[in-house]
Amino acid sequence: MLVCNCDPSGASVCLDGVPIGDAPVRKGGIPPGEHVLTLKKSGYEDSVGSVTIKPGVTLTVEDKMAEARGEWRITSIPSGAKVAIDGRDAGVTPVTIKRLATGGHTASFSLDYFEAETFKETFGRGDTKELAARLKRRVLVVKYTGDDKGDTSGRFFENALTAFGREIPGSSAGTADLAGLRSSLSAQGLDPGSISFIETGKAVLDLEDMSVLSNILEQAGCDLMLVIRPDLAGGVKGLTLGLYGSRGAGPDRFAFETQGPDGESVLMAKYLEFLHSWAAQERGTKPSVGAAFVDRPGGGVAVVRVVPGLPAAEAGIIPGDLITVVDGEAVRDKEALAGKLLDGSVHRLGYSEHGHRLAAELKAADIPVEAPPDSAGFLYNLAEAVLGMGDESEDLLTGIAALDAGNVHFRMKEYDDAVDCYRAAAAGPASGVGAGTAMYRLARAFDALGKWDDAAAAYRKVVETYPDATLGDADGPLAAPLSVARLKELRSQGLIK
Repeated sequence: MLVCNCDPSGASVCLDGVPIGDAPVRKGGIPPGEHVLTLKKSGYEDSVGSVTIKPGVTLTVEDKMAEARGEWRITSIPSGAKVAIDGRDAGVTPVTIKRLATGGHTASFSLDYFEAETFKETFGRGDTKELAARLKRRVLVVKYTGDDKGDTSGRFFENALTAFGREIPGSSAGTADLAGLRSSLSAQGLDPGSISFIETGKAVLDLEDMSVLSNILEQAGCDLMLVIRPDLAGGVKGLTLGLYGSRGAGPDRFAFETQGPDGESVLMAKYLEFLHSWAAQERGTKPSVGAAFVDRPGGGVAVVRVVPGLPAAEAGIIPGDLITVVDGEAVRDKEALAGKLLDGSVHRLGYSEHGHRLAAELKAADIPVEAPPDSAGFLYNLAEAVLGMGDESEDLLTGIAALDAGNVHFRMKEYDDAVDCYRAAAAGPASGVGAGTAMYRLARAFDALGKWDDAAAAYRKVVETYPDATLGDADGPLAAPLSVARLKELRSQGLIK
C-alpha cells in the first residue's frame, strides 16, 4: 500500500508514469520493488523520486513541493553582450536564465562601444518572460566652432546635439571639444598638435593620424566620431560634418553652404537630412545565418567564421566545418549556398566536422547591418585566393578561424583567451597569411593584460618579421609603424627598457 500526501495538496500523482489520483491519495495492489513517484502541480516544480514497495507494508510519502521558478529569455541587438543577473555573471546574449525565484530581478548588459543598460522584471511562480534589449552605440561628437565664431555657432552645436539624441535613438552621444582633446593627449604625454587632421579636414589620414584617432576613440570608449563644424560668420554660412571610424583611412565628409537671412535654418535642415539617413542605416537589417564561407578545392564550402548567437552557431556549426549538401543536393559553391540559405526557409545541411558526417537544420534570421570585425574581410578574400594551395589550405582555415576567434575574445575583454587564439593564428597558417595581423593583435592583448615585456616582444616581432602586414584590409594601416609608436609610448612611461 502507498499513501501519498503533499503540501500544498491537490498535486497529480503518477506511479511509473501512470496517474493514480490527486494527493492525498492511497493506492494498493502495487507490485513489490522500486517504483518512480512523480507529483505535478501548477505553480510548483515537479517532484520526482524513487519509492520501494514491500509486501504487507504501508509506505507513507510526505512531499513538500517547491514553488516553480521563472525563466528569462534574453536577447540583445547587437548580440554578444555580457549579461549579469542581479549582479552575477550569466553569460552573453542570447541566453536563457532558468530557475529564477519569484520577485524582482535585474538584467545588466555591457558591450564594448555601447552604453551599459539595466532592465528590471518581476516574476511570479513559473513565469516565462522575454527581454529584447537594443543597446545604444556610443558616438563621440566633437564641437569645433573655432575661436572667432561667437555664440551663434555654439548655439548651433547645442541644437545639433539635441537633434542627434532625438533622431538617432540607437546611439548615445558623448561630447568633446578640440581643447579637451588636446588636454587629453597632453596628459598622456602625446603631442596635442597631432589632432591637426581634424582642424584641417584632412581627407586621407596617415599612420600617425590613425594612431591618434584610435587613441581618442579608445579613451572615449567609442568606435565612431562625428565632428560638427559650423561656420556662421559672414554672408555665406557653412556646415562641415566629418564622420571618423576606427577602421577608416579617412573621414566621410559632408559640406553644405548657403546664404541669406535663413542660413542657419537651412543648414540645420541639411544636418537633419544627414541624421535621417544615418537613422535609416541603423534600422537596416539583412538576412544572415551568421557565418562566412569560402569555396573549397575538391568540392564543398568551408566555414571560416561563425558569429555567436546567430543561426549557424545555434545549429552547432563551427569554423573549419565543410558543408557538402543542402536539401539533398550537392553544394556547388558559396554563392549557390547563400542563395538557398537566405531565402527565409528552413534548410537541412549535410556537413563534415573533423571527418565525421553531421546534419543540421538552418534558417536565416534578420539581423542589423553591422560592420565586420577588424581584418576579417581582408583575410577572407585572401583565403579565397589561396585556398587552392593543397595541403596548406587546412592550416590556412585554422589560422583564419583562430584570428577571428581572438578578435571576438578581445572585444569581450577576455584577453587571456584572445592571447591563446592570436598565438595559434600567428603560428598556424603555413602560408603566413594573417600572421602579422595576429602578432600585432597578440601584442595588443598583452598590452591589455599589463604584460608589458610580452607586449614589447610581440611588437618587435611585428617590426622585424612582418613589416608589410596591414590591418583592416589590404589598403589599411601598416602594423609595423603602429608597433614602433606603441614601443615608444611604453618606454616613455617607464614600462619597458
